[in-house]
Amino acid sequence: MRRFDIALIAIFSLTMIPVQARAQGKDLKLPYNAFLDGPDTDAADLDAADADYDCILDRAEHEVAEYFKPYFIFDSRERARRTFEPVTLYQVTPYHKKLFRSLGERSCSERARILEIIYTSLWRQDGGFGSSSVCDSSHPGDNQAIRIYVWAAAGGKRFKIVGAHLGKALWPKDTIRFVADRHPVLYYSSGKHHHYVRTYADRTKPHAPLGCYEEVDGRGAPLFATLTSDAAPRRFNNVGERAHHPARYFINDLTHFGFPDEDAWGRARFCGGLRGTGIECHGTSSMDSIWR
Repeated sequence: MRRFDIALIAIFSLTMIPVQARAQGKDLKLPYNAFLDGPDTDAADLDAADADYDCILDRAEHEVAEYFKPYFIFDSRERARRTFEPVTLYQVTPYHKKLFRSLGERSCSERARILEIIYTSLWRQDGGFGSSSVCDSSHPGDNQAIRIYVWAAAGGKRFKIVGAHLGKALWPKDTIRFVADRHPVLYYSSGKHHHYVRTYADRTKPHAPLGCYEEVDGRGAPLFATLTSDAAPRRFNNVGERAHHPARYFINDLTHFGFPDEDAWGRARFCGGLRGTGIECHGTSSMDSIWR
């Protein structure tokens, strides 16, 4: 088992301790089983109901992602944002265990105990570090991902948030603030759009040895991540699974989301839709590398 798996399971164990301070983070309760772990299903067309073949009903994936979606708060000095940004895509995937069903199978022999929700925010431009920095580091394109982990219980009808993975840090549920008792509060740094669970990094700690300081004052505009769009198949901003993400059901082409020549599963570095201008894109990761 990987070290990260062990840390995640340990954090889950801690969140089960009945301490009053750990009451925040309200569970999601579904009226149906989200998993295909039995011989029967109420979906007449299973290939459409679980179009990415990950043993989770696609409608349940969206309900889980929507229920725990982040509440973003900008820095008051944000300077690299179009009015409709960020565009947020998501993937809900079995984390432990990673399960798939074969073509033609109507059920899975097991059910995942932990789900990983990957929310990825897209921007045309990374605006660089704040005015207090001696460096810039701006570049075309910006794709920032966070990972939320939820525990599946009650036969696939109840989901409990465990924690979040931001950058290189794993944050247990009890270290996270919530809006409406279920949406994690995350702060964007100005320009760079890095995520933080607090504003402690505002001009206090260099991001790199070069003195690249973040600006994270938490006094800018707040907004919920938007996970639906008229441009998305079935209106869900779901990217599906690596092996199964047919464009009929999942987001692939990002042109109608404001990023021409980009793909949700593209293997080239994300360029924010500026690839056709001949600009060199070097400061981001590929979209393909974000998803599991």
